[in-house]
Amino acid sequence: MLRTKIILIAIFAFSGCTNPKSEKDGDSLRAAEEQFVIKTGIIKFAHLSYNYGTISSGEKVTHTFRFTNAGGSPLKITMAQASCGCTVPEFPKKAIYPGKDGVIKVVFNSANKSGMQEAVITITTDGEPTKSFLHLTGNVKVPREIDRGKSAK
Repeated sequence: MLRTKIILIAIFAFSGCTNPKSEKDGDSLRAAEEQFVIKTGIIKFAHLSYNYGTISSGEKVTHTFRFTNAGGSPLKITMAQASCGCTVPEFPKKAIYPGKDGVIKVVFNSANKSGMQEAVITITTDGEPTKSFLHLTGNVKVPREIDRGKSAK
C-alpha cells in the first residue's frame, strides 16, 4: 500500500513538471526569428500582377509596380529580369530603407505580338523573399490590313 502511494505521488509530481530547457529553446527560437526579421529587408508588393486589357499590336504598355521594405534592414534589388525581350523592367539601384517605398517600372512592347500575352518579371533581392514574380498580362489585337488603309488584293 505504501509502495502504491509513493508511485502515485511520483506520477503526479512528474506529470506537473515542465522541461525548462524546451521553454528556453522556444524562447531562443522566437528571439532568432525576431532578429531575422529585424536584420533582413522584406519586399512587400502592393500587387503582383497587372492586366492591361486589349491593345493594338505595336502599342507600348507602361506599368509601375510599387513595393515597401517591410523589414528592419535596407533592401537591395539585385536583378529584375523579364521572361521575354519585349518587356523591359527598370528597378532602383540604391538600397530601399526600412519602411520606405520603391517602384519597378515595366514597359511591354506589343510589336509583332498577337493574342493573349503574359510577361513574367523575376525580381531578385538580398532580403526576403529572395525571388518575387510580377505578371503583366493582356490581349494584343492585330488590325486588319483594310483597317490600316491598305487595299486588299
